[in-house]
Amino acid sequence: MYETDQLIRKLQGIYSKWEILQQTVKPYELEIERDGQRILLQGDVLTWAVRKMQ
Repeated sequence: MYETDQLIRKLQGIYSKWEILQQTVKPYELEIERDGQRILLQGDVLTWAVRKMQ
């Protein structure tokens, strides 16, 4: 798993010659039950849209 900033840097390196159309980061939380206990899962959702430049 990657930290959000690590993932963004990795994607920027891979797609350095592509045009970034959208890059957003939003927090995400989901409460689940595990072994009879309520657990709060937290993370970030990264939206990454690029277009190959001609």
